[in-house]
Amino acid sequence: KESSRPFVNFLLRVGVGGGIGIIGGLALVEVLKRKWVGPEHSNILVLTWALLLYGLSDAISHEAGVLAVIAAGLLLGIKRPPQMKSLHHFKLELTELGIGLLFILLSAKLKPEQFAALGLGGLAVIGLAVFLIRPINIFVSTAGQGFDTRQKLFLSWIGPRGIVAASMAALFGEELAKSNPAAAVLPTFTFAVIAITVLLQGLSA
Repeated sequence: KESSRPFVNFLLRVGVGGGIGIIGGLALVEVLKRKWVGPEHSNILVLTWALLLYGLSDAISHEAGVLAVIAAGLLLGIKRPPQMKSLHHFKLELTELGIGLLFILLSAKLKPEQFAALGLGGLAVIGLAVFLIRPINIFVSTAGQGFDTRQKLFLSWIGPRGIVAASMAALFGEELAKSNPAAAVLPTFTFAVIAITVLLQGLSA
């Protein structure tokens, strides 16, 4: 029974998140298509609706909220109500705001002495990530895609390292540190890579 619990929890999350997301998405599409809300309020309606779906799904099954919002968003993209262009611009604004806010919240946990503690060994590993691992990743993933060597080298140099890496490192680092204190270095290392690549590559691109 214990061994099947994770699988049951997974199915519950998919069922709750997918079900609420599909129902909520279809309802939102109808509201927008029938123009029950004025164009000046459509953006805030969609944002509130997404938060409602997320909260409702997560209250029923933990971590089902993200799937619910994704499912509703997919339906919105497929049905394409008349307010879609306005929603797209609003999404871009929210993305910029959210990324900036998330960087602040994640980096607020770090202290300057944690970066100093990385030492020369940490700098060497960062150098490997920037000058060896990233180029290998680019050359392998773009094989057969029509990029020439100069383009691959350029991608290797400016390849983005940002909020996804930072958020995952913060999440996994915190969880892993519970069983192995050495894992606490993951967020610090990741933010060091981001800072160095943004300064070095961003200014030289």
